[in-house]
Amino acid sequence: MNGGVPLNGAALYLEATPGVLDTPPLDPVSIDQEHLRFLPGSIAVTPGTRVLFRNSDPVMHNIFSPGPEPFDLGTRARGQLVSHEFRSVGIHVMLCNIHPEMVAYVNVVPSPYFAVADDRGEFQLPDVPAGDYTLHVWVPRRRARHSVPVRVDPEAPASLDLVITGGSLRVR
Repeated sequence: MNGGVPLNGAALYLEATPGVLDTPPLDPVSIDQEHLRFLPGSIAVTPGTRVLFRNSDPVMHNIFSPGPEPFDLGTRARGQLVSHEFRSVGIHVMLCNIHPEMVAYVNVVPSPYFAVADDRGEFQLPDVPAGDYTLHVWVPRRRARHSVPVRVDPEAPASLDLVITGGSLRVR
């Protein structure tokens, strides 16, 4: 927890300043529907990545997203697998029209340098080249985006302490 806001599941990515980093699609990534939940509840991928959705519950589930790239993958029984290729950068909310309490987030980011914070709110961005970046953070419980400039120095490993208070992000 950070300033009262749990950071587990937060999606983070570095955007080069200025310029665009090459963002090739990842190998397919999986989200399971199990115990009436999407697992994991938050992932990050690059544009063009295919996400595989499996229903591991003994009940029917649906998968749909209202946007930014609306789709409905229909209703699936236990063991069935369906996929969707995410092309639009942004936060895609995944829902089940049978179980309205089910929600997950697919964060499509324009950078190969990204992570999702673990259960302790910790993350790693390995092998980031030296330079100036903007660190973007999206926290699911706030459904808010935060950005802060950061510098990566090749001579010293970077360690960030993110503090979210009110509506702002601070790096210590």
